[in-house]
Amino acid sequence: MLRRKITSFLRNQIRKTGYDIARYAPTETENEPIETESYIPARQTIAAAARAGVPVWQYVEQMWNQVGDAERVINHIDETVDLQSGTFRSVLEIGAGTGMYLEFLLRKITPITIQSYETAANWAKYLESTYAVKSMNSDGETLRGTETSSIDLLLAHGVFVYLPTITTLSYFKEILRVTKTGGYAVFDIIDEECLDQIEITAWLKSTSRYPIFLGRSYVIEFFRKGGFDFVSRFHNKLGEGKSTYLVFRRVCGT
Repeated sequence: MLRRKITSFLRNQIRKTGYDIARYAPTETENEPIETESYIPARQTIAAAARAGVPVWQYVEQMWNQVGDAERVINHIDETVDLQSGTFRSVLEIGAGTGMYLEFLLRKITPITIQSYETAANWAKYLESTYAVKSMNSDGETLRGTETSSIDLLLAHGVFVYLPTITTLSYFKEILRVTKTGGYAVFDIIDEECLDQIEITAWLKSTSRYPIFLGRSYVIEFFRKGGFDFVSRFHNKLGEGKSTYLVFRRVCGT
């Protein structure tokens, strides 16, 4: 049900650009994963960006009416954690997708390793070839391929705003496990500040039904018990409203 709702929303957005989501079946001579409808299709999107003469991240920003959002998010993070301090040697992103946020992150840091957990296989392949990330085997709820206490900076953009709550909590426990002492975890959620009456009305008037609510105080307490300090928060546009980014720093082990 959730996947169908997300697909319906994405299809409506893509149709505004003159394209549509379709299943892709490779020929016998093609050695690529089959496209699925759980995310925007990689081959079609990459080809459309090429025809438009723009990078994929820029094409997707325009398609989703999010021009400038990714850069603003990375700048907000930079203001909080000082990305150019040289301390972020190992980076992990959950749901890196088209690389929209990686594009701007890598303009500020040069990590030794970048791990990406992306469930859409063709986008995972694209990320490897475009951003030199290591695409990890993703099961959609754990970071099982990542060593404990090995990550300096963990990011997730627009992921925990739609995943089922229990799946998000599974990822949260993994974030507690893989983040180094002194490392940061940054991600966005839909919390109390994101659902005032104006925003609720806007969501209800739209066809989008993917938002999942998470109480901010609950999330902060969850990470506090896991050895993290809450550092700051900021908002970013999301669909018919906004999301709240939370910045945490690991200060001790569990």
